[in-house]
Amino acid sequence: TCFLMRSVELAEAFTSKSFGRNAVVTQKPPSSEVFKARHFGPTLFRTIYKTSTFPIAIDYSAAIGTRKIKWLVPMERLDSYKLLEVLFYGLRETEHPYSTIVCEGIRQMVEAGGDRVAPLVPKIIQPIREALHTRNKIVICNVLNLMQRMIVFGEHKVCEALMEHYRKILLIFNIFKNCKENVENTSIRWKNNNIASLISETLQLMEIYGGPHANTKIKSMVPTYTCSPFHALV
Repeated sequence: TCFLMRSVELAEAFTSKSFGRNAVVTQKPPSSEVFKARHFGPTLFRTIYKTSTFPIAIDYSAAIGTRKIKWLVPMERLDSYKLLEVLFYGLRETEHPYSTIVCEGIRQMVEAGGDRVAPLVPKIIQPIREALHTRNKIVICNVLNLMQRMIVFGEHKVCEALMEHYRKILLIFNIFKNCKENVENTSIRWKNNNIASLISETLQLMEIYGGPHANTKIKSMVPTYTCSPFHALV
């Protein structure tokens, strides 16, 4: 029996030769690492927490399985702006007790401060951006949940201040907007741990409270974003 053997030509992926009739791709193209978590050095928060008497600690008297904090100094007696800035620099933390203290501390201070947080926004944008750009899903989940609380309790003042820096934070929103993974977080429990859902909710809040040009700004960075159905009601 006679077999006709076809000559083959080895080629690298996505080169002009790889599209030839007799081409055989020698190796697969490298996988994209756009979703891969980045690792950074110690946070400013951890450094300060370890080297000074921090006004927040873990409440070990709380029920087993809960993650609560206690204030060693009453919140109203503290320099809230300085403390909040330090806490925001800890958003990259994922380990207990650091992540628990950061997230619970920010949450309680934001809910108590309301729109008084607005003047601090230019200083906390950088740590928010750094936290999002870790691409760590636990960190992203924490940031989104805290941003939602900042917007809801700070309303228009905080959101309009955030929108001035939208280009620094919405890139990661666009990358992870279809990530429907439910993130498992042992340091703090949120009602919503689904990244895609959190991004959608956060963008809608930014549109509702961000002023008349919020939708245009959001769509310039997240082109597939659709208008919030509640926008006309606010």
